[in-house]
Formats: sequence, C-alpha cells, structure tokens
Amino acid sequence: MELRQCIGPADVILGMKARDRWEALRELLERVLPARGREHGEVLSALYDAEGCRCSAVGRSVIVAHAVTNAVRGLKVIFGRSERAIPWDAPDGRMVHLLWLLIHPPAQHGAYLDILAQTVRLCRCDRHRDALLEAPTPGEVIAVIAGAACARQEGGGPPGA
Repeated sequence: MELRQCIGPADVILGMKARDRWEALRELLERVLPARGREHGEVLSALYDAEGCRCSAVGRSVIVAHAVTNAVRGLKVIFGRSERAIPWDAPDGRMVHLLWLLIHPPAQHGAYLDILAQTVRLCRCDRHRDALLEAPTPGEVIAVIAGAACARQEGGGPPGA
C-alpha cells in the first residue's frame, strides 16, 4: 500500500484554524469522524492519551499523530497545514505547520507502518516538504504526494526518482 492510495483532496485541510495541539488533533479527526459521536470521543481520547505519553512531532515542523480503533474501516490518512505555527513541544523545538493523522483498525497495523514510513520520508525531503507548505490547493498537495518517489513503499519508485 502506498501513501498516494490512502489520501485524496477531501482528506486535505489547508488553512487549519487550531491554535494548539489539542485543537489541531480535534480538527484533523473531524475530517474522518463527525464531532460528538461516540466513536469520535473514543478516538479523540486515544489521540490525547497518546500525545500525552509521547510527542507525535517528528521534527522539521511536522507531526504524525495516529490512533488504532475499530471506529474506522480501513486506514485513514488526513493531511493538514497551518499557516499559523502551532506549538507542539517538538524535540527540535520548532513549531508545527504540517500535520498528518493516521487512523487504522488493529488488523491493518502492517499497512499503517508502511504509510507511516512513507509519510516521514516524504516530510524529511526538503523539496517535498517545501512543496507541501506552498501547495495552493488540496489537489496540488495530492500531486506532490503522488509524484514523490520517497512517498512510496521501499523499492516502489523508479531509480533516481
């Protein structure tokens, strides 16, 4: 499974409104699960618990939050971008602008690990991270992801891409 297969324009939030990490997690989750539903509350609680135990920041102004739940069918990937820097207590001390949320049922843990690795590789590449920061539309964000060989499974892209 590849990252580009798990995300579409409807899964992209440009201009996030969140002012802190808790609001940001809630805003990302609402794209997958409607607010105030039982599943929403359970997944939000799991996200908050996970964030309280370990920081989802991976550095370079990027976070990758995740939750395991039976409230979703299949792996869900949401991408958000905030023009306003969001404080996150990242290990590198940087504020966050690029946010990813990965939610999956327990049976899809292997696929989740593949997508997590692809997401981190994508965001560690300066060219692709900058393109994600500058993409004017959700469609352009998807084009960046689809065109990035580093956002494919190991060995999945053409040589030199």
